[in-house]
Amino acid sequence: MRLLLIGHSVEDQIHLENREIHSPGGIFYSAMGLNSFLSSKDELFLLTSYDDLSYPLFSSLYDTLKKDYFLRVNSIPKVHLYISANCERCETYENLAEPLNLSKIENLDQFDGILINMITGSDIKLSDMLNIRKNYKGLIYFDVHTLSRGVDENNRRYFRPIPDAQKWISSVDIIQANENELRTLSCKNKELDIVEDILQFGLKILIVTKGEQGSVIYWKEGPKLNFFPQSAISSISINKVGCGDIFGAAFFYSFVSNAFLPDAAKLANIASGCITNYSDIKDLVNLRNDTFSRFN
Repeated sequence: MRLLLIGHSVEDQIHLENREIHSPGGIFYSAMGLNSFLSSKDELFLLTSYDDLSYPLFSSLYDTLKKDYFLRVNSIPKVHLYISANCERCETYENLAEPLNLSKIENLDQFDGILINMITGSDIKLSDMLNIRKNYKGLIYFDVHTLSRGVDENNRRYFRPIPDAQKWISSVDIIQANENELRTLSCKNKELDIVEDILQFGLKILIVTKGEQGSVIYWKEGPKLNFFPQSAISSISINKVGCGDIFGAAFFYSFVSNAFLPDAAKLANIASGCITNYSDIKDLVNLRNDTFSRFN
């Protein structure tokens, strides 16, 4: 398979209750997740931006990927992540990024699937999203991520209704959002009402991730609303960064491979649970083995 991954690379400055961690972030987690599950016959193309100063943070992974669509810039975003045990993380940005330039991609139909992760919320413009849908017949997986957040005068991110949400929704096949992000896609209040509202625009699958409560996948067959809930795997959580990105990468890869929703959901659930046990980003090299050891 040939897969295309789109999203900004960022430097993460993670502020925990008793320490700080400086690490590669953003689309790095999606790329690492996908790379973990690729077979020898698969090819992963990454459309992202990089700068010379921070590239060593990413090089161990990025040097193994197809670089046809890498874009060199003066500086990539730096994100300060303030993480506490019982609430949504707080994000403050330095170097807000320009949208990625898709002009290097001449033929979208060469890809078996496209995963777009809105890492900064400005990764691609709506006009680009509409153009991708117009010119691509395959599956598009869309992680709402920071598209759900505006930015204030201090570069802090806050949840707000997504402008032109219906156009974003109708341009993709699968949407992933956590519970807070989900509320920015609709003016409804209750989850089932929001789900019904979103699925009316032609979306095939809606995935709602719920952290330690697992996930729920929604889809429709005619007028009937179907749902597939999954509990999170049992683990002692020591990490909360990159879990949603790994979930999306695992689900996307499995679903593009065989289009069997239960297997994709199970793989994603296990993979995202495994990363909560990793104390260091270097532990991600164990993701494939750790995931499949619990899959069967």
